[in-house]
Amino acid sequence: IATGFHRNSMQALGNNPRKEEFRVRGIVDRLEVTGQVWLGLSLGCAECHDHKHDPISQKEYYQLFAIFNQVPHYGEKFEVHGPRITVTRLVDGQPQEVEAQVMDTVSSPRETHIHLRGNFEMRGERVQPGLPAVLPQAETGGASSSMDRLQFARWLISERHPLTARVTVNRAWRQFFGRGLVATVNDFGRHGSPPTHPRLLDWLALRFREGGWSMKRLHRDLLTSAAYQQSSAVQGKPPSRANRWFDRAARFRLPAETLRDQALAVAGLLTNQLGGPSVFPPQPEGVGQFRDATAGEWEVSRGGDRFRRSLYTFWQRMAPHPAMTTFGAPSREWCTASRSTTNTPLQALAMLNDPAMVEAQEHFAQAIDHLPLSERIRWAFRRALAREPDPSEEEKWDQFLRRHPARERSRIMAAVLFNLDEFLTRE
Repeated sequence: IATGFHRNSMQALGNNPRKEEFRVRGIVDRLEVTGQVWLGLSLGCAECHDHKHDPISQKEYYQLFAIFNQVPHYGEKFEVHGPRITVTRLVDGQPQEVEAQVMDTVSSPRETHIHLRGNFEMRGERVQPGLPAVLPQAETGGASSSMDRLQFARWLISERHPLTARVTVNRAWRQFFGRGLVATVNDFGRHGSPPTHPRLLDWLALRFREGGWSMKRLHRDLLTSAAYQQSSAVQGKPPSRANRWFDRAARFRLPAETLRDQALAVAGLLTNQLGGPSVFPPQPEGVGQFRDATAGEWEVSRGGDRFRRSLYTFWQRMAPHPAMTTFGAPSREWCTASRSTTNTPLQALAMLNDPAMVEAQEHFAQAIDHLPLSERIRWAFRRALAREPDPSEEEKWDQFLRRHPARERSRIMAAVLFNLDEFLTRE
């Protein structure tokens, strides 16, 4: 996981005439992502001065900076870019050569200096690659001037370094339970929240590491646990809003990508193909009308690509897909360790009017129309909500649908089921 991340992370195409400033900001972003994703530390606070809360000095920040400062950066003015290779991919069934961004190392190591007050033009003391003293040191020594990204990545997942496993399992716990064992998933420092179940966190981290860092095994452990299988229904005494002790299952709205994928799956449209280039699903007209001309046109994908998982949707920073941003997907300009979960009126309008959702509802309605009248309500419930309707629900639905023209009933049923709280929420 870590070695691939640190050796092959893509560099954004530069669109900035200030070449050195752009290069430095890229390193800063890469370093802050590393701190949040792998270390659970707010490293970025030490860019301009010693960290105010955690024992990380500005010098140690730039020792880590030096590890990432060895990537070549080419081009002039608006043609700034990192190393590239030529790869062949299939476009409409035909092989086509395209350029891809890669990570590489400069032939002659760059000097790294402390940036006084965070200003890259104000150079201070020269530093060598190294690790903060508060963290366990690599076997070769934390101040080794030969430490590169690969050695750093191997240190991240070594037995000497416990943070990576803890941060990873805590993030997985938050994904399934709505709240991490450490509530501040990107901050394990002094101002972060202490773990509510420290022994459980340590046990999961140890099992994760000794299990070969298998995410599938970790997810299986969490999903088959008694804690995860609790009901979200409140029973007995009034519950605490924070649910710190996980005395019930969390209830939260599905993430943007999962919500769209679920709608496509229920409608029988989802394409399960793995891998391949990005795709361009339908989006409302007028989106991106003010974006830079270099972004090109949004040409809606055809065939199965139209219904690929949301993971493969092409992402434009200046005009991201509105279905993603409406439901809380963050922009890709900065690393986001944890998303906010929101419920807004605009989301309800999107579920009713977004082209992809309308298309999914129409296909679902067509599937309902092909069933005998006596089976439609029960089949639609099983398909959309994964449960049978109880007798009172079935009676009310039957009365509700009889008030509408026969040709419209299936479409109304599809639209209502897709907009139920039970459909939008992870119970």
